[in-house]
Amino acid sequence: MGRPSKGGAHVVTRTLADGSRREYHYAWAGGPAIQAAPGTPAYKAERDRLQQARASGQPVPEKTSTASGSTLETVVDRYLDSEDFMSCSPRTKYDYRVQAAKIVKKFGRLDVAALVDCPDETRGFFLDYRDQIARGTHHEKASEKARGSRRQADYFMQVLNTILQWGKRRGKIKLNPLTDAGVKKLYNVTRADKIWSDEQIDVFRSRASKEIDLAMMLALWTGQRQGDLLRLTWAAYDGTEFKIATGKTTVPVQIPVGGPLKKVLDATPRTSTRILVNQAGVPWAPDGFRTSWGKATKRAGIVDRTFHDVRGTAVTNLARAGCTPIQIAEFTGHKLSQVKTILEKHYLARDPQIARDAIVKLEAYHARKTQISKRPQAIEIVRAENDSLENISQRKQRFGTDL
Repeated sequence: MGRPSKGGAHVVTRTLADGSRREYHYAWAGGPAIQAAPGTPAYKAERDRLQQARASGQPVPEKTSTASGSTLETVVDRYLDSEDFMSCSPRTKYDYRVQAAKIVKKFGRLDVAALVDCPDETRGFFLDYRDQIARGTHHEKASEKARGSRRQADYFMQVLNTILQWGKRRGKIKLNPLTDAGVKKLYNVTRADKIWSDEQIDVFRSRASKEIDLAMMLALWTGQRQGDLLRLTWAAYDGTEFKIATGKTTVPVQIPVGGPLKKVLDATPRTSTRILVNQAGVPWAPDGFRTSWGKATKRAGIVDRTFHDVRGTAVTNLARAGCTPIQIAEFTGHKLSQVKTILEKHYLARDPQIARDAIVKLEAYHARKTQISKRPQAIEIVRAENDSLENISQRKQRFGTDL
C-alpha cells in the first residue's frame, strides 16, 4: 500500500525477494518515480518540477512502476487456476504444484512491482536460491537437510520462469527478470550413454515378473513414455497396431506392433481395461510401478539404467535399423521440427554399431559408383573384341587362316 509523504509525493513500501523492505517514492500515485535520494534538496527539486509540469499540463515522464499491491503468491495462485495449467498432464500438474509450493514459501510475499524496479537484484535472489537447492542447503531446518540436486534446481527455475511468463502474458506482471538474461542450466541432461544393451535386457527379462517384463517389451517396441504406457488400454490395440495420443504432447500416434511384442501381448490375459497391471490384476499406480521396476533392476544387478532409458534404447534401435528422423518421429510422437535436436541431444548414443552400419552403406555406394564409372570402359572392350572377331573372320576368308 502507498502513502502520501510531505509535499504530496507518493511512497510505496515493497517486499523484496530476500524478505527485506524498501521504499519507493513517486511524484504522485501512479506517477513517475523520483530518482533523487529522499531528504535531499535534489529530491525536493525533482518532486516540485514534476508536480508543476503536471499541474500546467506539460509532458511528464511516463511512470516507471506501479504500486500494484500484488504479490508473487497471488500470481502463482492465479496460474494454478488457469487453463494453461489445467491442460497439463496429471504428472506435470503434480510436479508443478510441488515447485509452486517452494516458490510461495520462499518468495510469496514479494511485491511483483519489485520485478520491474530491481530486476537484476531480484534475479540474483532467485539464482541464489537455485544454487541452494543444487547444494541441498535450501531447507531452513537442520532436520530437513537434503542431498543437493542440480536437476531439481533447474526444474525449480523452469517452473518459476513458466509462471512469470504466464503472468507477463496476462498482464499480472510487467517484467520477467529471468527472460533473456543468459541464465544457464546447471544440469545438462543427456541420455546418450544410457542405452540398455541386449545383454542387460536379456538379464532383466529373465529376472522380472511377467507384468514388469510386459512393460519392458512395450517400452522397447513402442518407444513411449512411462505415463503413456501405464494408461494404455486394450481398446487401443487392434491386433496389428496401437492408436494412442501421448499425454505430454497429445500427438496422435499409430504404432505398428512388431512380432516379438505381438507374441507377448497375445499371450497376456486381459484382466483389466489397462494393458499394464500388477500381480493382482489391478492397473499400476505410478509410484507402485516405479517401486516394482526398481526392484526388478536391482535383482538383475542393473544400477545405472532407468525405465526412461528404455525409450532412448528404442529410438537408438530405430536409428540402427536405418530409420529416418521422420519415421522415428512418427513412431515416438515427437514433433518433426524438434526430432533431430531431441534425438541427438537425448537419445542417439554414440554407438559404434551405427558407425559400422554407415560404413557398410558407404562401401555399397562406392561399389555402385565404381560399376557405373566402368561401364564406358566395358563398352570399349566389347567393341574391341567385336572388331577383333571381325578381323579374324576377314583374314580367314581372304587367306584361309587367322594368322
